[in-house]
Amino acid sequence: VITPSYYEAGNGPGMDGWVRGGPVLMSDIPPFREHEGFSGVRAGLFDPSEPASIAEAIARLLDDPAKAREDARISREGIRRHSWETVAREYGAVFQDAVAGRP
Repeated sequence: VITPSYYEAGNGPGMDGWVRGGPVLMSDIPPFREHEGFSGVRAGLFDPSEPASIAEAIARLLDDPAKAREDARISREGIRRHSWETVAREYGAVFQDAVAGRP
């Protein structure tokens, strides 16, 4: 999956790739980098305003298929730790804290 965005609130196509165990290349923008830290996924990064940067990211992925497979495997494991049930439970805890007046 390649996501060449200048701005997105989240990386939906990347999520699809990670869940399915595929390699992901994405723009080096803050909301996309957050996925790496929070979800434990891996992706090749590139500057979306530079076609050469995108081409280099694609070449790196194609030149090292073993790394691409390993990154995809790690990403699939990382993303699966976050189910909709987990998200709902964590949102519920935030709302309960807000109602109780806790920071």
